[in-house]
Amino acid sequence: MLLFFAGLILSVPLSLGVNILTPSVQNRLARRDALRAARRTESLKRELANARQYKTASDKLHRAMLAQVLRISLVTSVGTALVTASFATANVVHGLYFYLFTVTFPGGTITFYLDDLFNFLGFLVGTVTSLIVIPLCLSGRN
Repeated sequence: MLLFFAGLILSVPLSLGVNILTPSVQNRLARRDALRAARRTESLKRELANARQYKTASDKLHRAMLAQVLRISLVTSVGTALVTASFATANVVHGLYFYLFTVTFPGGTITFYLDDLFNFLGFLVGTVTSLIVIPLCLSGRN
């Protein structure tokens, strides 16, 4: 019953506050959208200028494509090296049975060892590398 009266008392000031703040929030959102549209327009204009340059000077296009391929290769190589190192370390440490911690829950327990940590890090680095490489492949920008 107390919550009912608290809600009843607070509803009027809250609704007045929302009605007072709504125009300023709408204006702020409109300014943000206009700024975002202007930035996007500038970005598209730069992209169009680059495309026109590439059409007239194919050597610039070839250099840009080569730079993109090298960038993707570099990120992929570094990520692969880190993943391989992590999984290799997990395999070396696996025989040591180095205990980290145990999680107990009503259905039983799970024991984590050092090799579990390195396996997790390997999967994490692989995932992050993929999340970096995919946008690089899709962007096609310098």
